[in-house]
Amino acid sequence: MSQNIKWYGGEVEKEVVKLNDAALKKAALIVERKSKQLVLRDTSTLFRSIFHDIDKRKHTAIVGTNVEYSPFVELGTKFWKGKSFLREALKQSRQKIARLYKGK
Repeated sequence: MSQNIKWYGGEVEKEVVKLNDAALKKAALIVERKSKQLVLRDTSTLFRSIFHDIDKRKHTAIVGTNVEYSPFVELGTKFWKGKSFLREALKQSRQKIARLYKGK
């Protein structure tokens, strides 16, 4: 007696990738929002420049800014301690992001 087994691995993989991409986008938005809450707002230029970008091929997200003085704000200088807004946003968002991937 033979049995037919149908393989659904391709469909399962597509669904997993889709769910992962959705969680990744939500995670990037969480970090972006939190960094906008934490950033110093002298002129709001830095605040407005914070963005996120998703690379679906690599399954990665970037949250950042292209303002040239942002590294000095984030990391400080030898004269000023700095005020981390990107690294701190990620640190403060870790639990929320973990819940996204745990489905809670």
